[in-house]
This record gives sequence, C-alpha cells and structure tokens, in this order.
Amino acid sequence: MPEDTLNFKSVSVQQTRMLAKQLAETLKGGDCLALYGNLGAGKSEFVRGIIQTLNKNQIDVTSPTFSLVKPYKTRIGTVFHIDLYRLNSKNELFELGFPDILSQGVCVIEWPQLTEALLSKETLRICFETLGDSEREIKFEVNTFWRQRLSFINPLPTKSDEQ
Repeated sequence: MPEDTLNFKSVSVQQTRMLAKQLAETLKGGDCLALYGNLGAGKSEFVRGIIQTLNKNQIDVTSPTFSLVKPYKTRIGTVFHIDLYRLNSKNELFELGFPDILSQGVCVIEWPQLTEALLSKETLRICFETLGDSEREIKFEVNTFWRQRLSFINPLPTKSDEQ
C-alpha cells in the first residue's frame, strides 16, 4: 500500500519523457516499475524516455507487445521492458520465466496486473490517466523505499511556464 503519491500532469509526449528521464537517473539494478493505465495513456512513451536516458546511443525503443520481453543494455545494466497486455493467466508468467527476469536487472512492466503477487513491496507503481488528447496525470505510488530517491524529481512545467 502506498504511503503517499507524487502527482504529475503532463501536457505532451516530451513532458512524459522528461519525467521518465528524471526517474531514470534514480534507477539501479534490481528496481522494478509497474506501469498501470489504459491503452494510449503514455506508458510506452514513459518507458522509451527511461531507456533512451540510460542508453549511451540513441536507440529505437518499441513496445514488446508480441515478444512480451525486450532487454536493453544500458549504462546501469540490463533494463527489461515487459509488456503483459496479451497474457491471460499467471501460468503464462511462469512459462515466460517472469520470476527469473525480476532478479536480472531493472524491470519496467506494462500491464502488470497478473504480476501483483510476484512483485516486491519495493516495486514503484506508476498510474497513467488520460485527461485529454495529450494531457495525462501520472501518479507515483511512493513508499519508504522510494521516498528519498524520488525527492529531487521536479514538477513538470505548465503550459504557461513553457511560454
């Protein structure tokens, strides 16, 4: 259960990636991020921002909807982008080797609902809500483990701040 939430409002893909970049700078091996939200809510753009920040070279980051897991070599080790949208049962998680993947690097999981029983209490849960065509609310469910690490994340500028 979260002790607190950090709420951010993004009005563009660039802002969503900016928030992801700030989070990426706090990540270390063994971290797990669980991303919740409807289709088109910005989860994949957020993951793209994390992986591009952690990679020395600009790389194409695509959602692993069909492969389910895509590993990326980064400056902090392997980051696993996991998309579980197409899974229907917990048995499929074990066939995928999901419990083993959790211990091999940073895991960023889209559609993590089936994994709840396998995720540690240190998992950072991030909820994406669509407010308009390009506007999103992004909520980090913060616990003791993450509170200090996230303390430096800045609010996203509002439209009036950007002008």
